[in-house]
Amino acid sequence: MKIYEDARRHALTMFGILAMGVLFVIAVERIVGHSSIAFAVVAVALIIANRRSARYNCPRCGSNLFWHGWLPMPWPNSTCSKCELDLTQKDQ
Repeated sequence: MKIYEDARRHALTMFGILAMGVLFVIAVERIVGHSSIAFAVVAVALIIANRRSARYNCPRCGSNLFWHGWLPMPWPNSTCSKCELDLTQKDQ
């Protein structure tokens, strides 16, 4: 299904944003010295960018693809954790 590919693309985007955030904090630390503001800016940016993850839900039961049972994970489920629908198939 398209939902799994979209969720996978979102996870890869989040990893990229995280990597850029780490590099930004390192650069600010080297230029300015220790700065909690740089860390806070990156944390807020990650929270804002991750809001989209709430939209990736199973089309059958509505369970979120980024939750494995009660535990949130950085990579989406390929099968639904509640109804076990295969989310990687193109046609359902």
